[in-house]
Amino acid sequence: MSATERPTLLDQIRARPALRTAIAAALPVGFVTALLFIPYVLLLVHSFWRLRGGAITHELTLENYQRLFGTDLYPNTILFSAGIALRVHVTLAGGQRLVANVSSGASAATGAPVTLTWPVELGRCVGD
Repeated sequence: MSATERPTLLDQIRARPALRTAIAAALPVGFVTALLFIPYVLLLVHSFWRLRGGAITHELTLENYQRLFGTDLYPNTILFSAGIALRVHVTLAGGQRLVANVSSGASAATGAPVTLTWPVELGRCVGD
């Protein structure tokens, strides 16, 4: 490039590593935003709309949250699921493996569905 030529946009990007990194990160960050964040926001907005006769009406309300927290089923289910997730996370973070056991004398094909239970008194996950 001669002294009279102006650097092109591509030359400017190549000369600045931080800008190059930002441009390279824009695509995956954009995908995460489009495929995860936007649906979460839409779900949150929909959660404040009223449901009448199986149809959503665009009236802001807290009825859905009153139903969620006013019934024992939903908080108990959420806490139970979170407890399982925490136990699995702790188990796997400790370098342990999660293994489904098959009763003696029984056989299970590789990849077959297995029911896992977590007896609190044993403190570990076992298959049944």
